[in-house]
Amino acid sequence: MDDTLAAARRWYAEDLRYKAPVLRNPQLVEAFASVPREQFVGPGPWRIISDPYDNDAFLTPDADPRWLYHDVLVTIDASRNLNNGMPGFWARNLEHLDIARGERVLQVGAGTGYYSAVLADLVGPAGRVTAVETDPALAAQARANLASWPQVNVVSGDGRTVDVGELDIVIVFAGSTNPSPLWLDRLVEGGRLLMPLTSESWRGFLLRVIRHGDRFEACSIGGVAVYPCTSGRDEDAGKRLHAALEGLPPGKVPIRALHVGDPRPDEAEKVWFQAQGFWLEREAMEKKHRALSRSTAHYARAPISKNRPLGRRWWHDALKTAWNRVSCAGSCRRVEAHTASNWLRRDLGLTEDDMTSHSERIDEIRGKHVGWL
Repeated sequence: MDDTLAAARRWYAEDLRYKAPVLRNPQLVEAFASVPREQFVGPGPWRIISDPYDNDAFLTPDADPRWLYHDVLVTIDASRNLNNGMPGFWARNLEHLDIARGERVLQVGAGTGYYSAVLADLVGPAGRVTAVETDPALAAQARANLASWPQVNVVSGDGRTVDVGELDIVIVFAGSTNPSPLWLDRLVEGGRLLMPLTSESWRGFLLRVIRHGDRFEACSIGGVAVYPCTSGRDEDAGKRLHAALEGLPPGKVPIRALHVGDPRPDEAEKVWFQAQGFWLEREAMEKKHRALSRSTAHYARAPISKNRPLGRRWWHDALKTAWNRVSCAGSCRRVEAHTASNWLRRDLGLTEDDMTSHSERIDEIRGKHVGWL
């Protein structure tokens, strides 16, 4: 392999380490550094989309593969809005699955096989990846592209019905309104499912499920806009999901568990969302709010006056403590600064005048600490 191309691929993988970020699984970085993306996206020049939300594409001026080693979408079929997915996005998602050597993976929506190869590198020669693609032409391309990874089996069909036995991981690359019962049934103890749960607008959130005996722990790991699954979609459920997500910050979904079947009458208050064959249990928000109140209560002992400006350290500690409490109390990972400020106002008894007098200090802290707020 050309040394300059190897260097470009290594730079790309290390860049993903920081962008995703990849903190728990260094093998994920090595997988992105070793899999040749140019093998899976057809001959160049390539149509590149650097911002998935802008969709402003450009055609590379030549067929130099180094164009591909950036955190960008590469078009596979522009007529269907079908792309080789954003590496930073999928690196982050794979990081949340903690995939280990020897594990058995079902990938639903293989496309032309690029992320199938990344998964194959993660599980190693002793592992198994079943890559399912509903489009026969794409499945044929993936099968040819993945010939060098014997631990990958490419199946042309519906990923919701393909049964390959027990699974450690199910990862879905297209949006549905409900998981396949087979996915949940085949997960072993500690098995993980990651799927986009999306409305009719293609938008929704990434649902991560972990099996613990007969229980399924569930949380959102972020928002998503993704190509819809050809099956596993219900129009009414999509509308209800859209309504449930309306007004929530992207990806901040107040759930704690997934249940198979329908809720009992005495469980009605716990239902956040329900669709065919499953329902999501609402997070106990009142417990989180009590934890937040405790997190800032000790600050109330100090007298507060708009005539005595509070120091930067005071606001920094108060806001960061509130954020840490929220992170521990539930599934959300980030809290907007203005929300934390509102909690402080409530818990510390600050008036609107107090908040106005300290607004410059709060804004300064927001600007300096956007990484954790």
